[in-house]
Amino acid sequence: FGDEYVAISVEARKEAGEVYSPLRGLLRQYELMYVVGTERDIIGLRTGIWREDVRLYPVRATPEAMRRTFIDMVTRAEKLAVDPEFYNTVTSSCSSNIVRHVNAIAPGHVRAGLRTALPAFSDRLAWERGLIDSDLPYDQIHEAYRIEPASAGPDFSRHIRRRFPAR
Repeated sequence: FGDEYVAISVEARKEAGEVYSPLRGLLRQYELMYVVGTERDIIGLRTGIWREDVRLYPVRATPEAMRRTFIDMVTRAEKLAVDPEFYNTVTSSCSSNIVRHVNAIAPGHVRAGLRTALPAFSDRLAWERGLIDSDLPYDQIHEAYRIEPASAGPDFSRHIRRRFPAR
């Protein structure tokens, strides 16, 4: 949408007042949901309101591969709206679902394992597999692509990218 970008977040759907727990995530306590919105809505909420530590990495993929991944994710979101599924901390988490989308366009590129189930390891795994479009060492990209809390103004997407290193 011009200078606005679409973001998709895969999440455990919590009810009002409910706090996420990995243990509860194993016990079918949450539904799986995909949230689709502008970067300002999705990322701005996490960095500005919830004060989460968020990174936005450039990916090493062709425009066609990115388009196919986007369509695959939106199709999955639509399917979940009709046929809900439970979130599972190990088998159907935010990061394990993203791995499925990556493998849908590049079969077997990322193997399932502990690091695909736990989000804290996913960016290092993506870097090791060459999915992040940067030649910087991991520790440097981890800091370089961290998003600072930003205003929700109309130039949000440009603002969150302003300090990213040239590729």
